[in-house]
Amino acid sequence: MNYLDDKDYEDVSFIKKHPEIKGVFITIAVLVISFSSIGIYKLANPPKEEVNTINVEIEKKGKLIVAETEAHDTDVATSQAMVGPVPLWYDNSVEYDCCAKSTVTYDLDQTKATANTLTKVVTVKAPRQEVETHLMLDTYKSIKENQTIFNPVDDKDLNKSQRELQKRLNEAALQSELPQEAETSFEEHMTKWITDQDAYKDYTVKFKYA
Repeated sequence: MNYLDDKDYEDVSFIKKHPEIKGVFITIAVLVISFSSIGIYKLANPPKEEVNTINVEIEKKGKLIVAETEAHDTDVATSQAMVGPVPLWYDNSVEYDCCAKSTVTYDLDQTKATANTLTKVVTVKAPRQEVETHLMLDTYKSIKENQTIFNPVDDKDLNKSQRELQKRLNEAALQSELPQEAETSFEEHMTKWITDQDAYKDYTVKFKYA
């Protein structure tokens, strides 16, 4: 017989003596787990920054001219010398000089602007700039003519030559500093228009291009 089995030992467990304490511990444990879960969720899913974006009205309409330049070049209009249906061995020609004006525009009807009231930034979405070159026909000057009566250069020949000259001068304008100057001018114009409005005077203006 085990001596210890006959002893009636009093249970001295603190929790058994105070059963109400067990509920408190369980409650604390549940709260700790709950707050830990909330903290982990917030870390994994940070709150999204509220964005308040509004449209900015652009009062001006149509195409805005932001840069212009003038240039000139020479070209030669020619026509095959002919006697009736028979071509001769030479060309009739007219060499001439003519000025042209190249203009860069932005279409304000295709330009959109939005303001973020939290970051204080206005974003302008601009269309592609347009570069157009037109000959100034009042500056036309004949330099040299080699003509005969056999199918001389006429208006059709001259118009064809002028179209080629206009195309060449337009390509030269595109390859020059004009497009970059036009972009800078456009940004200066738009920034001034926007920040002159009281609602956006403290805003930064940024640009995005098509």
